[in-house]
Amino acid sequence: MMLNTYEQFSNLNNELITYLNELISDDLKEKNSEEIINNFNRILNDIEELKLKSDEIVSVGIELNKVNNLRYSIMNSLFLISDLLHFYKLNEIERFRMRAVNYVNHNSKPQVFR
Repeated sequence: MMLNTYEQFSNLNNELITYLNELISDDLKEKNSEEIINNFNRILNDIEELKLKSDEIVSVGIELNKVNNLRYSIMNSLFLISDLLHFYKLNEIERFRMRAVNYVNHNSKPQVFR
C-alpha cells in the first residue's frame, strides 16, 4: 500500500510541478482565473485523498521513517496549494511566484525512499 500511495503521490507531484512551471513562466494575469483555481482544487482534492490513504498505512522500524517522509511530502503539497490559492485569490502574484518557485526548487522529487 505504501509503494502504491508513493507512486500516486509522485505522479501527482510531477503533474503539480509541471503545472507550476507553466504558470511561473507565463503571465498569470493573462490566464483564465477560473481554470487555475479549478486545477488547484482538483489537485488539492487528489492529494487530500492520498493523505487519507497514507494515514491508513501501518509500518514499524525503518519502514516507519519512509511512511513519515511520505506523509510529510503530502502535507507539504497540501500547504503549498493552500498558500498558492490564497495568494492567487488576493492577486499577490509575486508571492505566488516566489512560493511556487521555492517548492519547485526544493521538491521536484519526493525523497521518500532515500
